[in-house]
Amino acid sequence: MSEQDSNKCEQLCLLDLKKMYYSISEVCSATSLEPHVLRYWESEFPTLRPKKNRGGKRAYQDKDIEVICQIKKLLYEEKYTISGARQKLSEDRLAMETGSVKRQRSKTKEAQIHDDAQSAENCSALEESIIENTCSIESSQPALSVEPSSDLIISVKKELEEILAQLKP
Repeated sequence: MSEQDSNKCEQLCLLDLKKMYYSISEVCSATSLEPHVLRYWESEFPTLRPKKNRGGKRAYQDKDIEVICQIKKLLYEEKYTISGARQKLSEDRLAMETGSVKRQRSKTKEAQIHDDAQSAENCSALEESIIENTCSIESSQPALSVEPSSDLIISVKKELEEILAQLKP
């Protein structure tokens, strides 16, 4: 494979192309590969699975073209065997997915820590509010002419304390 062919493939992979789907002939023209080579690679590389349109013709997307460029580079430039290239692609894909999962878990942990801190602040504010309200109920004169019994106040206070205990993490 010539340097010009390699650059052409890399440029195609890096271009922000306007189309969503490409025919096999368009991909072959852009990558300097024969259609039978692409069809063979589809049977050998599980990551290369272009969709098919209603007519049953292959419809390659940008991600498929990127995989083709990776395969071409591994086979023609780095001199991998088919099985070696398949294994390398699988390892690279797994590494990328594992990295994504680790980043996602890290973000999830950070979000959980933030949520826990927010919950603790909310519980503290609620606790202070309950204590203030309880104290003001106990110390203030009722608006009604009938005074609530001390038993009622105690039972309400206990219920509020139980609610507060349930809200604490």
